[in-house]
Amino acid sequence: MIINFLRKNKKPKKKRNKKIYIDNIPKRIFKKRKKKHILGLIRKININFKSKNLYFYYLIAFIIFISLITFVILWPFFRITKINIYRNDSITNINIAYRATENIRWKSILFINKKEISNLIKNYQWNIKNIKISLDLPNTLNINIWSFKEVFNTKNNSKNYIVVQNWTFIPLKKNKNLINVNIIVKNKTNIIPDYKKVIKQRIVLKIEELYKRLKDNLITIKIKNVYLYLIEKNLVIELNNWNKLIFSLVWNIKSQVENLMILNKEHFNINKRKLVYIDLRIKNKIFFCGLEEEYQCRKNFKRIYPYNSQ
Repeated sequence: MIINFLRKNKKPKKKRNKKIYIDNIPKRIFKKRKKKHILGLIRKININFKSKNLYFYYLIAFIIFISLITFVILWPFFRITKINIYRNDSITNINIAYRATENIRWKSILFINKKEISNLIKNYQWNIKNIKISLDLPNTLNINIWSFKEVFNTKNNSKNYIVVQNWTFIPLKKNKNLINVNIIVKNKTNIIPDYKKVIKQRIVLKIEELYKRLKDNLITIKIKNVYLYLIEKNLVIELNNWNKLIFSLVWNIKSQVENLMILNKEHFNINKRKLVYIDLRIKNKIFFCGLEEEYQCRKNFKRIYPYNSQ
């Protein structure tokens, strides 16, 4: 009895129950299933869209695009109703430029071709060098025009012209700041050269260069008349003392002027010495014919230019 009493009554150990979060398991399973379900639906929608509705949506987009384009083209709000033309020189005819652009009015400003408009204006006036076109939405076209530089005055069929660098004839009064050039041709024609080119541009540029070099290097020279012989491509400059200087417009202008300078400095003053002509056309040579042989000199000149009108 004593032994039994002294023995400690051990309490039975309580078994630790492992916590099992049962609620978590179904949630995980549910999420995965839900995700798979949603992805499946999306794939089905994509398949349906690609297979059944793609062409329909393309058709709708195309119809909307065409409708917008048609609306913009036909809507008067974007039609050209105002054209402003500004000339940056004193020789371009502004009225002709406006007439050239009349067919552009009431066209859609969004679909104009600037290059075509430029060519259209230049076809009416060949003296035009540059054209700048800008748009002022919704309905205004701005056009700036620049012409080639003026080179000399001339006359054709008793009508005054200013000739520009690209050899276009502008029907205008004489410009006092330009030289007067008489153009000599073999057979005179009644062609109206208004705003048109007559011959190649390089001839005009040579005339411009020659005149400038003479003025810069022979400042005492006094020019009375200038004659351009088109067939021979020669320029004959008549001085105040009636001496004639014959230049070629084919070979080096600088060399010809330098030869004349040497003659004037080392031999005689061309403004004072009475001569019929000084011929500088032959490279590295100068021929001059004096009054002592005037008859033969004039005969030679007539042989060079048989249709001479001087």
